[in-house]
Amino acid sequence: FLAEALISVTMFTLLGTAVMTSVSASGLAVKSMRVISTADALASNQLQAILAAPYEDPPHTFSTIAPPPGYAVTAQALGYVMGDTNIARIVIVVSKDGAEMTTLESLRLKDV
Repeated sequence: FLAEALISVTMFTLLGTAVMTSVSASGLAVKSMRVISTADALASNQLQAILAAPYEDPPHTFSTIAPPPGYAVTAQALGYVMGDTNIARIVIVVSKDGAEMTTLESLRLKDV
């Protein structure tokens, strides 16, 4: 009877450890996806703000939307074709706690 009880306790301990490990990994995955989703939304919102504003000849650094705590956004218009300011390559980088999370690039033509 003692051996059966010991085996049962060991099995429940192993099962409990496996469940706790799984729950912990799932929680980390959800947190990671939330950070990536927030970074993607910030980049998209920044691009929409740039496209709604008047065209700026490259090179140009845009003022950025206010990110949540821990996040940073940079946005620049860079030259796409050497010497041609009628087309700009928009580059938006979103970081979280100093680590780059996402980069969004787009082209924008000057309104003529």
